[in-house]
Amino acid sequence: MERIMKAKALRDNTMSGYMSSKKIMEINPDQGIVEELRKRVDTDKNNNLNDPNSFAERIHRMLKLGLSID
Repeated sequence: MERIMKAKALRDNTMSGYMSSKKIMEINPDQGIVEELRKRVDTDKNNNLNDPNSFAERIHRMLKLGLSID
């Protein structure tokens, strides 16, 4: 719905603040991928990343691509 309202040519700009919603990402802790990640973290507790910033950037880029966010 938000995309439709943004695409309208003659929309009322006073309502645009109310129509846009803040994005919330919820993680289901019982989902299989999250459980597998938890297991891997538990087994590799002493293993540190060489470059945590580049790792975080790669994860962020993957999430953006998966969610089709620019």
